[in-house]
Amino acid sequence: MLAVWTWHLLLCAALAPLVVLVHELGHALAGALVGFRFQLVQVGPVALLRGPEGLRLRWHQRVPGQVLGQQSSAPEDDRALPARLAVHGAGGPALNLLTAVLAWGAVAAAGQPSGPAGAAALGILEGLGALSVFGLVDLFPMRLRGQLSDGARIVHALRAARSPAGIALLRASMRQARALRPREWSLSARELAGLSETDARARDELLLFALGLANDQGDRALARELVERGGAIRDPSTQVEFGLQAAMLEALEGEPARARQRLEVVGGHPSLPEYSSLAHAAVLAAEGRAEEASRALERWERLVAALPPYVRVGNEWAEEAVRARLAPVADPGSDQAQGRTGVSWPR
Repeated sequence: MLAVWTWHLLLCAALAPLVVLVHELGHALAGALVGFRFQLVQVGPVALLRGPEGLRLRWHQRVPGQVLGQQSSAPEDDRALPARLAVHGAGGPALNLLTAVLAWGAVAAAGQPSGPAGAAALGILEGLGALSVFGLVDLFPMRLRGQLSDGARIVHALRAARSPAGIALLRASMRQARALRPREWSLSARELAGLSETDARARDELLLFALGLANDQGDRALARELVERGGAIRDPSTQVEFGLQAAMLEALEGEPARARQRLEVVGGHPSLPEYSSLAHAAVLAAEGRAEEASRALERWERLVAALPPYVRVGNEWAEEAVRARLAPVADPGSDQAQGRTGVSWPR
């Protein structure tokens, strides 16, 4: 009996990465059908991602929330976004279901195995079919370890179609997924901030996107106004992101004590502990601790170099400001030396 259970456990462990890969490829294929551009597919520590130089295979990548796999594709335009996102979200469970049907169909067609090899093959097919059914669980709307299930993403996308705020949120999210810098989004920070007041479901994320846009566009007055409104945010992960943006703004505007106090309240990122390194670099630079700030900036750069490009989105303005603060006189005639880094911040 113990040997049978051991066999089943080993079989499940061996087949699980394959089932996860099928699930993520289902998302990628569905995205391709509706005009999404592939960004990333990852199973465990192995990731295939699209970078500036093209597709590349990377190892030992972090997976947010410690989930088994992830996939990212982004639309090139805003046509029928809710419906296309729903199709993309359903692609993973759909391919898992097809895999289960094919595996069990093969078992039924094969009949009784003729020997140990045949029995092992049928066992593998049965296990593949059984595990593939678990991919359908992701259709239930839920949040697990900070990550939305496919069902929750589908509901989120279809519900967003009901309001201008929801549509604006989808547009901002998709531009982030494409790794576009916020000031290239062709969206208005003030408009996003205004829409956040019209839809409670979209409020938190719209405020975060509006703050990122205001920071990147150098609209310090609006950024300050949005920081004051940040107390209304209830989603824990959005609170962390918003708090880090606010801390960087305060530090780079000459209020390091206030920024450090905010960092202590914010704490660490729920799935990427080193994600706050950039905010710490900004605070340390504002405090005049250049060497420590440089080390914190290096930790941030190592983190984002090992992750998909969209992780950096919304933080470019702070990177530039911190680098300018740490190396203000590299070349008296350079843009960096004169503070022309895209956004000018007081020193």
